[in-house]
Amino acid sequence: MIVNENGRKISVNFNTNKNAAGETRLQTGDYVLVPDLNAKYRMWWLVTMSLLVCGVGISNSMLMAVTERFKEIGTMKCLGALDSFVVTLFMLESGMLGICASVLGWLLGFISIILVAGFTKGWDMVGTINPLSVLITFFICVGTGMILTIFATIAPALRAANMPAAMALRSEI
Repeated sequence: MIVNENGRKISVNFNTNKNAAGETRLQTGDYVLVPDLNAKYRMWWLVTMSLLVCGVGISNSMLMAVTERFKEIGTMKCLGALDSFVVTLFMLESGMLGICASVLGWLLGFISIILVAGFTKGWDMVGTINPLSVLITFFICVGTGMILTIFATIAPALRAANMPAAMALRSEI
């Protein structure tokens, strides 16, 4: 037996029926559950587009950081900095930025989910959250954010490293 939100007991009928469109529907006493297979693909499309937009934004930010620091890069190269040092410098900067932004984004997302679920489904559900799944989600989000940030920084870092020192010093921004 299942009890709905009104406290009324409902029975579950596990007979599957096909409607005119050929969709399989599971019928319950008060509810009809329709498995939406396209929801998974829509979610992956949304995630992919979000990551693509984030990658372009991060790459743009790092290109601006390179552009704003032409003279610094030129000075470092005149003092003997290797191209690998310049690349490492920008990669470390983007890695730290990626970690901080991912942790902050995960924290804001987690708090938002708790608040929305608490207001809509009741605050009793907060105690039912599995800490292991929260921890796994945290590491997936932070890892994805850091990897995305580092990949988006490769092109701007190589551009900074391949810049001749004389050109970097005489450029005006």
